[in-house]
Amino acid sequence: MASFRLFDYTTLETFNAIGRINSELCCEGTAIHFHIFNAQISSVLMLSWLADKLLRIWGFKVLGDPANDLAKKIYVVVPHTSNWDFPLGILLRTAKHIDVQYIGKDSLFRPPFGVIFKWLGGHPVDRSRRGNFVYKVVELYQRYDRFAIAIAPEGTRKKVDKLKTGFYHIAKLAGVPMVLTKFDYGTKSLVFSKPMFTSLNQDKDMERIEHFFKGALGKVPANSYNPKL
Repeated sequence: MASFRLFDYTTLETFNAIGRINSELCCEGTAIHFHIFNAQISSVLMLSWLADKLLRIWGFKVLGDPANDLAKKIYVVVPHTSNWDFPLGILLRTAKHIDVQYIGKDSLFRPPFGVIFKWLGGHPVDRSRRGNFVYKVVELYQRYDRFAIAIAPEGTRKKVDKLKTGFYHIAKLAGVPMVLTKFDYGTKSLVFSKPMFTSLNQDKDMERIEHFFKGALGKVPANSYNPKL
């Protein structure tokens, strides 16, 4: 099967293999490739350092493990109340070497700006047909050996009383764990849960999910999701 990645050198196992690959390149006499390879690694590390620095300047701390060792997972991001969540997510992804993409409506990927959304890790999906979204995303998980997406289950930046459950059905049908990801502007913390698989009891699972996000404040506090437990 094919393997999809936005960055080639962001996983732990790849960094561990750098020494072996560099030795092989030198033995083959490909000095140019050697320098290009190291330059690419340096660029990724520099971007990671810069993103981490910007998060600190913004006042955010990162708690928990983003589960980079798992080949497939789905990041469930709550609360989502502002357009500022997107650059915050990009900084978090870069700082923590998270190999993750996102799903967007297909109209976003048309010219002239479509190439930018794709470069940022976007995948277009037609949401006009009911039920089509879940199965299209499941197909992406089946297509690649390594794949992860981030989904905001509120589905809007406005106030909601209930989360959409598309993410849950994707995780269940694709057989991948969920990593709950809290964007809490109140405590200035970005929190990852331990990976969580769906069970046979969806109601109990949703209670656990809602409990994790309870009390978190978005960039627009009045629009924050506040589950009634």
